[in-house]
Amino acid sequence: MLRRAELQIAEIIQETHDTKTFRVGAPPGGLPEFKPGQFYAFEVKNADGAWIRRSYSIASSPRETRFFDLTIKFLEGGAATGVLFKNARTGDTVRATGPFGEFILDESRPAIFVAGGVGITPIMSMLRYWSESVNPPNACLLYSNRERRDIIYEAELRDMAAKCRNFEFHYSLTRVKDGDRWGGRVGRFDASVVNEICQNMTDRIIYLCGPVAMMEEMGRSFIDMGVKSTDIRVEAFLGTNPTFG
Repeated sequence: MLRRAELQIAEIIQETHDTKTFRVGAPPGGLPEFKPGQFYAFEVKNADGAWIRRSYSIASSPRETRFFDLTIKFLEGGAATGVLFKNARTGDTVRATGPFGEFILDESRPAIFVAGGVGITPIMSMLRYWSESVNPPNACLLYSNRERRDIIYEAELRDMAAKCRNFEFHYSLTRVKDGDRWGGRVGRFDASVVNEICQNMTDRIIYLCGPVAMMEEMGRSFIDMGVKSTDIRVEAFLGTNPTFG
């Protein structure tokens, strides 16, 4: 059921050089409900008093009742991100309407999560919810970024992998600069990587979120490996769904 609420920014957390988490607190009636992976339409007030509406995935777990976490990447020329990154302060009010979206975790089945850049945000909601479960099914995350400085939630994900025996986690950078001190995988996740890491995981649900080209390539790779197309879930922030034909 859709619900509208007014929330206040309780904390602003700098995640990377160009992403921030805007933590919005629960109103007196409590936070609106949602399922892990869903998003809300948020409205922020511009300098002239007009409300700007944009949709953002919730990065926190539905079990978290004190706040929503919105992890947002700065977009040059973006009206809403301009307001949030340059003008937003703790105590400011945002409006939320939702929840929306069918990109939802099926907690009864093992999963492979594939994220590119800020596409980690709805998947992070799923992983946080998953890690809080009593006996969660197996999960594997493939997470790609351009540079080391772009990785969001790195410390939390490494800690999750260390604590959860059935969580497998793989990073990759497409651009490694001198001084990055990167000892991990380099290059895009492609069919060869899928076959290397996920060859015995064809019974899993696949969750893809990131650039459309990445999702298209990864989706085709999983289908070629034997995953059913009906077991692939996608979330496209720009409204253009990938095709796997």
